[in-house]
Amino acid sequence: MKPAILTVGAILVNAEGKILIQQRDEKSGLKYPGYWTTFGGKVEDGEHPDEAMRRELLEEIELEPELRLWKTRQFTEQRNGGSIIVEQWLYLGRLDVPADEITLNEGQALGFFDSAGLESLRIAFGLKAVFEEFFHSRWNGQFDDGKVEVVSAILVNPQNQVLLQQRDEKPDLSYGGYWALFGGRVEADEEPEQAMRRELKEELDLDVPVICWKVYERFEPGKSLNVTQYIYIGQLDKDITQLTLNEGQDMRLVAQSQIEALRIAFGFDTILKAFFAEQEDLV
Repeated sequence: MKPAILTVGAILVNAEGKILIQQRDEKSGLKYPGYWTTFGGKVEDGEHPDEAMRRELLEEIELEPELRLWKTRQFTEQRNGGSIIVEQWLYLGRLDVPADEITLNEGQALGFFDSAGLESLRIAFGLKAVFEEFFHSRWNGQFDDGKVEVVSAILVNPQNQVLLQQRDEKPDLSYGGYWALFGGRVEADEEPEQAMRRELKEELDLDVPVICWKVYERFEPGKSLNVTQYIYIGQLDKDITQLTLNEGQDMRLVAQSQIEALRIAFGFDTILKAFFAEQEDLV
Protein backbone atom coordinates (compact mmCIF):
# COMPACT_ATOMS: atom_id res chain seq x y z
CA MET A 1 0.00 0.00 0.00
CA LYS A 2 1.47 3.33 -1.03
CA PRO A 3 1.34 6.35 1.33
CA ALA A 4 -1.87 8.35 0.90
CA ILE A 5 -0.66 11.44 2.76
CA LEU A 6 2.79 13.04 2.92
CA THR A 7 3.52 15.16 6.00
CA VAL A 8 6.45 16.91 7.69
CA GLY A 9 7.41 17.60 11.29
CA ALA A 10 10.26 19.48 13.00
CA ILE A 11 12.13 18.58 16.17
CA LEU A 12 13.53 21.94 17.27
CA VAL A 13 16.18 21.81 19.99
CA ASN A 14 17.38 24.54 22.34
CA ALA A 15 20.74 24.93 24.07
CA GLU A 16 19.53 22.82 27.02
CA GLY A 17 18.71 19.89 24.72
CA LYS A 18 14.95 20.33 25.12
CA ILE A 19 12.59 20.07 22.16
CA LEU A 20 9.85 22.50 21.14
CA ILE A 21 6.39 21.01 20.65
CA GLN A 22 2.86 22.38 20.40
CA GLN A 23 -0.43 21.49 22.04
CA ARG A 24 -3.22 20.99 19.55
CA ASP A 25 -6.47 22.95 19.72
CA GLU A 26 -9.67 21.55 21.23
CA LYS A 27 -11.86 21.62 18.12
CA SER A 28 -14.68 19.37 17.01
CA GLY A 29 -13.51 17.01 14.30
CA LEU A 30 -9.79 17.61 14.98
CA LYS A 31 -7.75 14.47 15.55
CA TYR A 32 -6.03 14.29 18.94
CA PRO A 33 -7.52 17.50 20.44
CA GLY A 34 -5.38 18.75 23.31
CA TYR A 35 -2.53 16.35 22.54
CA TRP A 36 1.05 17.46 21.94
CA THR A 37 2.90 17.09 18.64
CA THR A 38 5.65 18.55 16.46
CA PHE A 39 5.21 21.69 14.40
CA GLY A 40 4.49 20.76 10.79
CA GLY A 41 1.69 19.60 8.55
CA LYS A 42 0.69 18.24 5.18
CA VAL A 43 2.87 18.61 2.07
CA GLU A 44 0.91 20.40 -0.63
CA ASP A 45 0.65 19.26 -4.25
CA GLY A 46 3.80 20.16 -6.19
CA GLU A 47 5.71 20.97 -3.00
CA HIS A 48 8.91 19.28 -1.82
CA PRO A 49 8.92 18.25 1.86
CA ASP A 50 11.85 20.63 2.52
CA GLU A 51 9.74 23.52 1.19
CA ALA A 52 6.70 22.36 3.15
CA MET A 53 8.67 22.24 6.39
CA ARG A 54 9.96 25.79 5.98
CA ARG A 55 6.48 27.04 5.04
CA GLU A 56 4.84 25.34 8.03
CA LEU A 57 7.29 26.87 10.51
CA LEU A 58 6.79 30.34 9.06
CA GLU A 59 3.01 29.93 9.23
CA GLU A 60 2.93 28.43 12.71
CA ILE A 61 5.72 30.22 14.64
CA GLU A 62 7.17 32.79 12.16
CA LEU A 63 10.70 31.37 12.38
CA GLU A 64 13.19 29.98 9.82
CA PRO A 65 15.79 27.84 11.65
CA GLU A 66 18.37 25.81 9.73
CA LEU A 67 16.96 22.33 9.19
CA ARG A 68 18.27 18.91 8.15
CA LEU A 69 16.28 15.81 7.34
CA TRP A 70 16.68 13.26 10.13
CA LYS A 71 14.48 10.34 9.14
CA THR A 72 11.22 9.33 7.49
CA ARG A 73 8.58 7.04 8.91
CA GLN A 74 5.22 5.58 7.96
CA PHE A 75 2.20 4.92 10.16
CA THR A 76 -1.46 4.03 9.72
CA GLU A 77 -4.38 6.33 10.48
CA GLN A 78 -8.10 5.64 10.54
CA ARG A 79 -10.06 8.13 8.44
CA ASN A 80 -13.61 8.01 7.07
CA GLY A 81 -14.05 4.44 8.19
CA GLY A 82 -10.89 3.15 6.52
CA SER A 83 -7.12 2.94 6.96
CA ILE A 84 -4.62 5.18 5.20
CA ILE A 85 -0.81 5.20 5.21
CA VAL A 86 0.86 8.45 6.27
CA GLU A 87 4.50 9.13 5.43
CA GLN A 88 6.19 11.73 7.59
CA TRP A 89 9.54 13.44 6.97
CA LEU A 90 11.10 14.51 10.28
CA TYR A 91 13.60 17.36 10.41
CA LEU A 92 16.04 18.57 13.08
CA GLY A 93 16.87 22.17 13.84
CA ARG A 94 18.47 24.36 16.52
CA LEU A 95 16.24 27.08 18.04
CA ASP A 96 17.69 29.45 20.62
CA VAL A 97 14.56 31.55 21.16
CA PRO A 98 12.81 31.44 24.56
CA ALA A 99 9.35 29.89 24.43
CA ASP A 100 7.68 33.09 25.68
CA GLU A 101 9.17 35.05 22.76
CA ILE A 102 7.80 32.73 20.06
CA THR A 103 4.68 33.81 18.17
CA LEU A 104 2.19 30.92 18.19
CA ASN A 105 -0.21 31.09 15.24
CA GLU A 106 -1.52 27.51 15.45
CA GLY A 107 -2.42 25.41 18.48
CA GLN A 108 -3.25 26.45 22.04
CA ALA A 109 0.20 26.23 23.68
CA LEU A 110 3.87 25.46 23.09
CA GLY A 111 6.84 24.63 25.25
CA PHE A 112 10.34 23.15 25.44
CA PHE A 113 10.48 19.74 27.10
CA ASP A 114 13.16 17.22 27.99
CA SER A 115 12.60 13.47 28.04
CA ALA A 116 11.30 13.48 31.62
CA GLY A 117 8.97 16.39 30.92
CA LEU A 118 7.27 14.48 28.11
CA GLU A 119 6.22 11.65 30.40
CA SER A 120 3.15 13.49 31.70
CA LEU A 121 1.99 14.68 28.25
CA ARG A 122 -0.43 13.03 25.85
CA ILE A 123 1.56 12.69 22.61
CA ALA A 124 -0.19 12.44 19.22
CA PHE A 125 0.55 10.48 16.03
CA GLY A 126 2.78 7.86 17.65
CA LEU A 127 5.50 10.47 18.21
CA LYS A 128 6.34 9.32 21.73
CA ALA A 129 8.63 6.58 20.36
CA VAL A 130 10.17 9.09 17.91
CA PHE A 131 10.96 11.51 20.74
CA GLU A 132 12.49 8.68 22.78
CA GLU A 133 14.70 7.75 19.84
CA PHE A 134 15.77 11.37 19.41
CA PHE A 135 16.76 11.79 23.07
CA HIS A 136 18.61 8.48 22.92
CA SER A 137 20.67 9.86 20.02
CA ARG A 138 21.96 12.76 22.17
CA TRP A 139 22.28 15.20 19.28
CA ASN A 140 24.23 18.31 20.33
CA GLY A 141 22.29 20.71 18.12
CA GLN A 142 25.16 21.29 15.68
CA PHE A 143 25.34 20.39 11.99
CA ASP A 144 28.55 19.70 10.12
CA ASP A 145 29.51 18.50 6.66
CA GLY A 146 30.40 14.94 7.65
CA LYS A 147 29.17 12.51 5.00
CA VAL A 148 29.28 8.73 4.89
CA GLU A 149 27.82 5.95 2.77
CA VAL A 150 26.44 2.85 4.48
CA VAL A 151 24.90 -0.39 3.29
CA SER A 152 22.34 -2.65 4.95
CA ALA A 153 20.79 -5.95 3.91
CA ILE A 154 17.22 -7.19 4.17
CA LEU A 155 17.87 -10.95 4.10
CA VAL A 156 14.61 -12.83 3.58
CA ASN A 157 14.03 -16.56 4.11
CA PRO A 158 11.33 -18.70 2.40
CA GLN A 159 8.96 -18.01 5.33
CA ASN A 160 9.19 -14.26 4.57
CA GLN A 161 11.14 -13.57 7.75
CA VAL A 162 13.97 -11.03 7.86
CA LEU A 163 17.29 -11.60 9.61
CA LEU A 164 18.18 -8.96 12.23
CA GLN A 165 21.28 -8.42 14.34
CA GLN A 166 21.23 -7.28 17.98
CA ARG A 167 23.91 -4.65 18.54
CA ASP A 168 26.51 -4.95 21.29
CA GLU A 169 26.25 -2.99 24.54
CA LYS A 170 29.35 -0.77 24.42
CA PRO A 171 29.81 2.74 25.89
CA ASP A 172 30.85 4.28 22.55
CA LEU A 173 28.32 2.40 20.42
CA SER A 174 25.03 4.09 19.54
CA TYR A 175 21.82 2.10 19.96
CA GLY A 176 23.40 -0.47 22.25
CA GLY A 177 21.17 -3.54 22.50
CA TYR A 178 18.89 -2.39 19.68
CA TRP A 179 18.13 -4.52 16.63
CA ALA A 180 19.36 -3.57 13.15
CA LEU A 181 19.98 -4.88 9.66
CA PHE A 182 23.38 -6.39 8.93
CA GLY A 183 25.74 -4.01 7.15
CA GLY A 184 28.18 -1.17 7.65
CA ARG A 185 30.14 1.64 5.99
CA VAL A 186 31.28 1.77 2.40
CA GLU A 187 35.05 2.08 2.30
CA ALA A 188 36.86 4.63 0.12
CA ASP A 189 37.82 2.18 -2.63
CA GLU A 190 34.49 0.32 -2.78
CA GLU A 191 31.24 0.40 -4.66
CA PRO A 192 28.17 -0.02 -2.40
CA GLU A 193 27.41 -3.54 -3.65
CA GLN A 194 31.00 -4.62 -2.98
CA ALA A 195 30.70 -3.19 0.54
CA MET A 196 27.43 -5.03 1.11
CA ARG A 197 28.87 -8.39 0.12
CA ARG A 198 32.02 -7.75 2.21
CA GLU A 199 29.96 -6.86 5.28
CA LEU A 200 27.87 -10.03 4.98
CA LYS A 201 31.04 -12.09 4.66
CA GLU A 202 32.63 -10.42 7.69
CA GLU A 203 29.56 -10.47 9.90
CA LEU A 204 27.93 -13.78 8.91
CA ASP A 205 30.40 -15.73 6.74
CA LEU A 206 27.66 -15.44 4.15
CA ASP A 207 28.01 -14.94 0.39
CA VAL A 208 24.68 -14.37 -1.36
CA PRO A 209 23.61 -12.28 -4.37
CA VAL A 210 22.06 -8.93 -3.43
CA ILE A 211 20.15 -6.29 -5.34
CA CYS A 212 19.75 -2.62 -4.43
CA TRP A 213 16.18 -1.87 -3.36
CA LYS A 214 16.26 1.70 -2.02
CA VAL A 215 18.70 4.57 -1.52
CA TYR A 216 17.85 7.42 0.83
CA GLU A 217 19.47 10.21 2.80
CA ARG A 218 19.25 10.49 6.56
CA PHE A 219 20.91 12.58 9.26
CA GLU A 220 22.45 10.81 12.25
CA PRO A 221 22.32 13.38 15.05
CA GLY A 222 24.46 11.55 17.59
CA LYS A 223 27.47 11.84 15.27
CA SER A 224 26.39 14.86 13.17
CA LEU A 225 26.65 12.83 9.97
CA ASN A 226 24.79 13.06 6.70
CA VAL A 227 24.30 9.43 5.70
CA THR A 228 23.57 7.97 2.28
CA GLN A 229 21.85 4.68 3.06
CA TYR A 230 21.79 1.83 0.51
CA ILE A 231 19.29 -0.94 1.27
CA TYR A 232 19.91 -4.28 -0.43
CA ILE A 233 17.70 -7.36 -0.63
CA GLY A 234 18.99 -10.94 -0.63
CA GLN A 235 17.52 -14.42 -0.31
CA LEU A 236 18.45 -16.39 2.82
CA ASP A 237 18.27 -20.11 2.06
CA LYS A 238 20.13 -21.26 5.17
CA ASP A 239 18.66 -22.02 8.57
CA ILE A 240 19.74 -19.57 11.25
CA THR A 241 21.60 -22.40 13.03
CA GLN A 242 23.87 -22.65 9.97
CA LEU A 243 24.96 -19.01 10.20
CA THR A 244 28.07 -17.77 12.00
CA LEU A 245 27.57 -14.55 13.97
CA ASN A 246 30.85 -12.64 13.98
CA GLU A 247 29.50 -9.23 15.04
CA GLY A 248 26.77 -8.28 17.52
CA GLN A 249 25.43 -10.16 20.51
CA ASP A 250 22.55 -12.03 18.87
CA MET A 251 20.60 -12.54 15.65
CA ARG A 252 16.96 -13.37 15.00
CA LEU A 253 14.55 -14.10 12.16
CA VAL A 254 11.64 -11.66 12.44
CA ALA A 255 8.20 -11.77 10.84
CA GLN A 256 6.27 -8.64 9.92
CA SER A 257 4.03 -8.99 13.00
CA GLN A 258 7.04 -8.94 15.36
CA ILE A 259 8.57 -5.63 14.31
CA GLU A 260 6.54 -3.45 16.69
CA ALA A 261 7.74 -5.38 19.76
CA LEU A 262 11.45 -4.76 19.08
CA ARG A 263 13.67 -1.76 19.70
CA ILE A 264 15.01 -1.16 16.19
CA ALA A 265 17.85 1.25 15.39
CA PHE A 266 18.43 3.78 12.59
CA GLY A 267 14.79 3.94 11.50
CA PHE A 268 15.00 0.40 10.08
CA ASP A 269 11.53 -0.32 11.50
CA THR A 270 10.09 2.11 8.95
CA ILE A 271 12.18 0.54 6.19
CA LEU A 272 11.01 -2.96 7.12
CA LYS A 273 7.36 -1.92 7.25
CA ALA A 274 7.70 -0.42 3.77
CA PHE A 275 9.38 -3.60 2.55
CA PHE A 276 6.66 -5.88 3.89
CA ALA A 277 3.94 -3.59 2.54
CA GLU A 278 5.52 -3.76 -0.90
CA GLN A 279 5.51 -7.57 -0.73
CA GLU A 280 1.78 -7.48 0.07
CA ASP A 281 1.13 -5.24 -2.93
CA LEU A 282 2.86 -7.76 -5.18
CA VAL A 283 0.69 -10.67 -4.00
